[in-house]
Amino acid sequence: MRAVRYMGHGAGPRAVVLDARAAKPEAGPGEALIRPLKVGVSPADILMARGLKEGGDLEPITLGHEFIGIVEKVARPESDGAPISPHETSTLRHGKFAGKRVVASPVISCARCELCRGGLGSHCRARAILGVHGRDGCLGELCTLPLANLHVVPDSVDDDDAVLALPLAGAIGAAQRVRIEGRPYVTVLGDTAPALLCAQVMAKLNASVRVLGASEPRFTLCERWGIKHRHVNEAGKRGDQDVVIECSGTPAGLETALRLVRPRGRVVLLGDLAPASAPAAPPPPSFDLRAAVMREIEIIGSLGGPIGEALHLLATRQVDTTGMITRRFKLERAVDALAAATRDDQVKVVIEI
Repeated sequence: MRAVRYMGHGAGPRAVVLDARAAKPEAGPGEALIRPLKVGVSPADILMARGLKEGGDLEPITLGHEFIGIVEKVARPESDGAPISPHETSTLRHGKFAGKRVVASPVISCARCELCRGGLGSHCRARAILGVHGRDGCLGELCTLPLANLHVVPDSVDDDDAVLALPLAGAIGAAQRVRIEGRPYVTVLGDTAPALLCAQVMAKLNASVRVLGASEPRFTLCERWGIKHRHVNEAGKRGDQDVVIECSGTPAGLETALRLVRPRGRVVLLGDLAPASAPAAPPPPSFDLRAAVMREIEIIGSLGGPIGEALHLLATRQVDTTGMITRRFKLERAVDALAAATRDDQVKVVIEI
């Protein structure tokens, strides 16, 4: 089986390779064997392609967690793991997925620890993250996931839209972390795909939204959607924004957000701050958080969001994804795709399996 593999810290310029002899995954009890169709290149994929591994796990792993795929087989919950083909009739929950197009939550939880039992499965103490830590990802010809992680894609949502469901869910999750009252001033800091989707979501909640970024080519999408935009270096930092959603995932982005938000305003951090486990990575710049205390700024982390709601917005055309996929590659050129995704003129790079 072919798969794009992170080879572990210390692999140097060949940190990521296309492995033509990767082991074929087997679905365990209550899991599905999935054939990915399209995979979006994520920030985590780019970090690992640079040799920076998140989470401290230095073991090789197959990349990818933003995908649309077809369920090939579903394993029964019994211990024998006997597969159910898409052609079998089943009255069990398995019949909902066999042969269907699906997207998925990348966080695999244990369902047993106190956090899982308390409804915080995404923060499970034993969690694995598809393509990042503890579970091979979807950037290959086959992958496996628990049925509990899967969401069937409506027929009205095409594959290009579906591959953006996970970053859209993250944007919805960030919007849900703040209360929209009246018509607040909202700044989305960053011009990544999640940032651009977040700007659309916030605008639909009656917020006055602007995007601050650094890539002029990406601003054309904001113009199409009627969303204000400026280069981040041209915007005044007057401390007058009700909400700032920081999407760059950098310490410098957080520092800028704190200068933009008003006293008792809210800063939402969408995305991870810097990979902590990469010895070769430069240390993050330090800055003074006392301003957040003195001005009583609320800093909120946001991890993921409701994928079902994201699919609903896509199915009902409430979010415009036209033009967000800016380049496509075949699996055999996946390493080139990872390099292309770092360019300022690209919004979302997709690999077709």
